[in-house]
Amino acid sequence: MRTCTRGRPRGRPEEGVGRMVSQRQLIVLASALLAILAGPPLTPATSQGRPVVVMQGVEPLGLDASITTGIFSLNPALHILEPLVDFDEKLRIIPRLATTWKWVNPTTFELTLRPGVKFHDGTPFGAVDVKFTFDRILDAKNRSDFRRYFSERTVKEVQATGERTVRFVLTEPRPVFLRTLTQVGITPQKAVTEMGAERFNRAPVGTGPYRIREWASGVRITMTANRDYWGGNPRIPELVWRWVSEDATRVAELLSGNADIITGLPPDLVKQVDENATARVASVRSLRTAFILINTKKPPFNDVRVRKALNHAVNVQSIIDNLMGGFAERVPTVMGPFVAGYNPRLKPFAYDPETARKLLAEAGHPGGFTANFFAFRGRLLKDRELSEAVTAHLQRIGINLRLQFLDFAVVFGMTQRYNRDVDLMLWSNANNNADASYNLELNFYSKGRGTYWSDPKVDELIESAATEVDETRRERTYQEILRLITEVHVPVVFLYDQKDLYGVSRRLEWEPRADERINLWRAFAR
Repeated sequence: MRTCTRGRPRGRPEEGVGRMVSQRQLIVLASALLAILAGPPLTPATSQGRPVVVMQGVEPLGLDASITTGIFSLNPALHILEPLVDFDEKLRIIPRLATTWKWVNPTTFELTLRPGVKFHDGTPFGAVDVKFTFDRILDAKNRSDFRRYFSERTVKEVQATGERTVRFVLTEPRPVFLRTLTQVGITPQKAVTEMGAERFNRAPVGTGPYRIREWASGVRITMTANRDYWGGNPRIPELVWRWVSEDATRVAELLSGNADIITGLPPDLVKQVDENATARVASVRSLRTAFILINTKKPPFNDVRVRKALNHAVNVQSIIDNLMGGFAERVPTVMGPFVAGYNPRLKPFAYDPETARKLLAEAGHPGGFTANFFAFRGRLLKDRELSEAVTAHLQRIGINLRLQFLDFAVVFGMTQRYNRDVDLMLWSNANNNADASYNLELNFYSKGRGTYWSDPKVDELIESAATEVDETRRERTYQEILRLITEVHVPVVFLYDQKDLYGVSRRLEWEPRADERINLWRAFAR
């Protein structure tokens, strides 16, 4: 899935949106370059002694990878805590803390655990810790984000049947259960009990290749190599995770040698990075799909004609070509073709402002209306400029948006609990297990995060597909769900699959993955 970036067209600003942003980026970059010229060069000897610094757009919400989801949290957290199984770079299941697994019967799944593993505090890892981890998830009072996948509707019981054997007794067959396990970090019963949940979330104890040294709120997370790691000594002795929402600042930090990986590299700065002697560009088509949530529970958005008008009014291909510099792929629905269950027969909404105006008039809004649009910065590639472009496109058909940028944590909270102030909200889904179940059960299911839209028929189909063991029938069910979402209900403005762009120091041997996981255990810094 890796793509070459050198020589790609950079694109032009989206009809005025982004021109001032690019000027500001260049000013920041110029300042950084002056600093480089004024300071000493980073020689191979001095660079090898430095920690590897990863710079994301937002601060993690927590490091307990059995409670908090979100890739910006899981990226650092899963260097400390480990899942039972994991994905490799090609999204194939590989062993981690579990070495073998099998279905005992259609509703009982058994895993054998890796022997000789210890937590960072020296406590032996065993089946009791796995049971403890998932019992915490199952307990509603812990408010784990993973509970939507491991609730009493899914898991009847977790059994530690031996020191190194665990069984999950399910309420019904779950064909993607193994894939779901790739996201959950196993926590030690002893440390969590002694430290308490809040303290553990800030300074977890795990079995992973790195140990937490410090989380300086608002500044950085520092971790050091676990020299007793069962998988071998990590080649990078120290990792630092930082967060900066401003794209140009992240680029400046990379070019000045203060960062080794930056996420969300702006397309219009690809050439500057790729032609720099100290940095390079790494790109991969992501499983992440961007869209705009619509609050269908309040007028005028409870009328599907209005929701269709929004989709006809936004020129998605222009945004991809001009604003994103071609670093995105349009999709007609809420997931792309690399996700199992995708419906290839769906077609994207045509850009047609005249049809959009007619639909608004039919819905009783010939003059348009005013609405709220909540968005964030630093989470998606050019998310601020994207939000500004959508606002400009909708204004052409008479919809005036009050665009408000909020901290990502605030927007995330709005997806968890209904907020009547929400009309439109920028959102995306990582499709982390490369299966339609993840996105649909999370964002479009009344018992998940279907906060602003859900449908009883779609709920029924989601539940049916989740337990269907026949792969053909299961795929057809997901394709029908996507048809209903895309052609009948239209609960979002459909956008695109993001191509993840990273700026990477040339001293670092590392390549990106489609699931957005930044895994540095096997990376190497010269």
